[in-house]
Amino acid sequence: MSSVRDSTLSASDGVRKATLPLESREDFDPLLAAIGEASHGTHEFYRVRAGITKRLLAEKGFGAVAIEGDWPDAWRVNRYVRGRSDDRDASEALAGFRRFPTWMWRNTDVVDFVGCLRAPGRSAKVVVWAHNSHVGDARATQMGREAELNLGQLARERHPGDAFLAGFSTHAGTVTAATDWGAPAERKRVRPSLPGSCERLFHETAQERFLLLAPGKTPALNAPRLQRAIGVIYRPDTERGSHYFEARLGAQFDAVLHYDVTRALEPRQRGSLLDDREPPETYPTGI
Repeated sequence: MSSVRDSTLSASDGVRKATLPLESREDFDPLLAAIGEASHGTHEFYRVRAGITKRLLAEKGFGAVAIEGDWPDAWRVNRYVRGRSDDRDASEALAGFRRFPTWMWRNTDVVDFVGCLRAPGRSAKVVVWAHNSHVGDARATQMGREAELNLGQLARERHPGDAFLAGFSTHAGTVTAATDWGAPAERKRVRPSLPGSCERLFHETAQERFLLLAPGKTPALNAPRLQRAIGVIYRPDTERGSHYFEARLGAQFDAVLHYDVTRALEPRQRGSLLDDREPPETYPTGI
């Protein structure tokens, strides 16, 4: 028992030495420098992701933001950002997102972010917002062993040296999610991360929030560990089977931002609505 505990402490000490505390805006400078010339329902992740994206657009020459979202609704926001729509403000531009899960896009953090985007959309550099399990390189996860591809793997393969993959992590707190697809959004309590997981290892560093650059340089993160994935569905009662998978985080991401306790997103409305009158997914081309 003692040897297991000593091993855990050694791993967390190794991670702690490699981390950079996140207390102010300037603490994100190393992340932007590393980028060079990524839950769906967590306030901190949305706020920080928006803040980093704003700086990439303003300071690093990025010219576009891509999201995982319904095309007609995203196109409407795109038109607003480019000054080509009749929407009066960001909240109105996001009103097209009426299909489950509405809270992913119609929440206070995204409204604030879209409101700041209205400027000339300037180079071929693109920021992509997607879930950890889509952004992290699939080859370093259970998905890769099952011959599945994802966005992170394809980006690295097609743009070697030019793709930078960043993920988020939390130990506990609250999240906005549904119990089933199409069900109402709920504020759910996130269970403390499981022993042996990346999240528990980060928790054991005893830091509230930190940035970890080049996690592959930390030996404890190169071995397979459990990793939690909470999407728009969260079922705490079956969490081990439905929300955990194995991953080698050191090879999965180029950087990780950990927030030990997080809180749920604030949706603009809690219900979800499927409207048969919505434009087709192929809008505006009709193909």
